[in-house]
Amino acid sequence: MKKRLLAVFVVLVLALTMLSGCGSNNTGGTSNNSNATNSSNSGSSKVNIGNSTIETGASWPANWPSDIPKLDGTVKSSVSTDVHSSTGLSVFLSVSNEDVVKTYANNLIAKGYEQQTSLDDNGDYAVSLKGTAYEVSVTFSSDTKDASVTVTAVQ
Repeated sequence: MKKRLLAVFVVLVLALTMLSGCGSNNTGGTSNNSNATNSSNSGSSKVNIGNSTIETGASWPANWPSDIPKLDGTVKSSVSTDVHSSTGLSVFLSVSNEDVVKTYANNLIAKGYEQQTSLDDNGDYAVSLKGTAYEVSVTFSSDTKDASVTVTAVQ
């Protein structure tokens, strides 16, 4: 049951990331300079559709906000979306343990982020935090030792 709750939370966070651009005027996404590009150096892929961009890769997105720290771990994959001039970012990582993720969330709280929702169940952890410019969601799965960090512009 707890795994199902964590999975539902992660899916909701990702859905909110994709929808976060609707109606926002926040800028700062990737450029729209081609229809599709692949970069063999970084293993990234970028697709532009109209005024929207989706970029995937295996490293922290280049447009990661400088005021949001990067979670300590090994990046497995990342997604950067720029939809209607609003950026949504997700990074999926392998981390050493749950404490790394909890410390990360606590550091954001110390920087002024307000906790919105949380789940802490037998080693699985998820928290949603809201700052003045961004919302940050952080998850951890005890089964796989995987974590995710998702950033969206505050609406």
